[in-house]
Amino acid sequence: MTTLTERAASTALTVFFDDGNPSAGTPAICTEKLAHDFCLAALQAQDKLDIRLASEVELSVQLVPRDDMQALNLRYRQKDSPTNILSFESGLPVMSLPDDNSAGGMLALGDLVLCPDIIVDEAREQSKPEAEHWAHLLVHGTLHLCGYDHEDAQQAQTMESLEIQILSKAGIADPYGTRE
Repeated sequence: MTTLTERAASTALTVFFDDGNPSAGTPAICTEKLAHDFCLAALQAQDKLDIRLASEVELSVQLVPRDDMQALNLRYRQKDSPTNILSFESGLPVMSLPDDNSAGGMLALGDLVLCPDIIVDEAREQSKPEAEHWAHLLVHGTLHLCGYDHEDAQQAQTMESLEIQILSKAGIADPYGTRE
């Protein structure tokens, strides 16, 4: 019998990466590889979303300027301010792939929208290495796409503990500064 974690480890992840307009100052720190690696780590570590029927998982990562992020945050969360990341679950079921006899289907997980300006500012304010803050937010957003949330203390504890565990495997310190 294959466990959820084993199945996730064998699932291919495709990240559709849009870095916005790099000539307009988008930092090169968040690359397609960084996004892929940390989204995959989160997908493999999570146990909330059953992906046993999926041999392929897709998600998109888009970097947007501060004004666009503020507009999205207002439209979808009724908050008239920019934020570091927004996660949009697709809500779609695993889809069959043509000519796929037994490997499993494809799951369109959702979209992550990140604001480089906010992330860079937060990293400076929190005295964190910028790459580590990017990694944390990619993990955080992917866990949201898998069904994790932090609306109450118990949910927050579960989600934050998993984030800390995932990031520690990459040598990244607790982003919340609450544990050793």
